[in-house]
Amino acid sequence: LNLEHSELKNSTLTISPKTINLNSISNHRWAQIEWTPPEDTGVWSIGIKVLTQNGNCIATLTESEEIETCGVWIFEGLDNEGRSIYPGTYIVVLEGENIKYEEVIGRKTKVILRGLIHVTAM
Repeated sequence: LNLEHSELKNSTLTISPKTINLNSISNHRWAQIEWTPPEDTGVWSIGIKVLTQNGNCIATLTESEEIETCGVWIFEGLDNEGRSIYPGTYIVVLEGENIKYEEVIGRKTKVILRGLIHVTAM
């Protein structure tokens, strides 16, 4: 269990590219968000939200998607109603709960990871 906790501390939320341009005709109109749980830890329930700097949720990418290996999500700069968001810096928050350990040892293992994404409209 200690090895798993050290692996969780080293796990990172990858956002690429870090800046998306809503007016671009290139591939920078969206960002890929990726997270890989530590090996052999079973199934994770994942929730991903995009928040303003004030902590308001503007977009929910997933609420309880189950993954066992690498999970990939796409953020296209749209809010929950499908409207383009305002230019600025936003916080991507991944919350994960390990389903395997809850069932096996009766205790939850959770992870919360954050990353920044910049939105421009040049």
